[in-house]
Amino acid sequence: EKKTKELLERMPLFGTKHIPVYFATTRIRSDDDKLYGTSDGDTISFGRVTMQDPAETIEALGARRAKSLILSKSREKLSTADVFKRVRDRSLSFNQMAASLEISTVRPALFKNQALIFVHGFNVDFREATQRISQVAFDLEFDGALIAFSWASLGRSDPITYASDRGRADKSVARFINFLDQLSDRFPDMTLHVMAHSMGNRILTRALYQIAERPEAAKRPRIGEII
Repeated sequence: EKKTKELLERMPLFGTKHIPVYFATTRIRSDDDKLYGTSDGDTISFGRVTMQDPAETIEALGARRAKSLILSKSREKLSTADVFKRVRDRSLSFNQMAASLEISTVRPALFKNQALIFVHGFNVDFREATQRISQVAFDLEFDGALIAFSWASLGRSDPITYASDRGRADKSVARFINFLDQLSDRFPDMTLHVMAHSMGNRILTRALYQIAERPEAAKRPRIGEII
């Protein structure tokens, strides 16, 4: 317990108790607590949310560190997405977000100049998307920049909605490619790791295929790990 407490005390306040998550979304802003709704817009909106970790997840991480466990091989229970709560949010232009990202990519100790982009799947709303990327980053102790790409899933689990979501995912491919190009133009040396879940893979694989089909001399985003 003493060792766990010492480890907890050494954890930085920013990035551990609070996780900054940048976002790019095709959704239209809503008035409810989900922040962005299910309506699909014609452009991408950008911003940043700050997610808060509950004390128990921080204590669990400290305990795992104290036992010197490798997370990928640990059988201990990790966090769940729904425990991460949004405490702040701010809409930004792309240039404003990029200026903030510059700080987030040079600050990390482990993943300097790297970003993790999360593309969610079917039946996921905006709030869940930001919670899930927070969960992944917390459990993996990824201290690089976090970006949620949230396309306009209807957030319902039925056959009709699945077909509609598939069409919305396909519509988002071009905007996802454009977003990757914007990032790579602004940060040519940044490594972009991309994690896609479920129907999000439909967006990711189609985007990567189209990027790969570009002429050899054309610019391509600097993609790192694909998960």
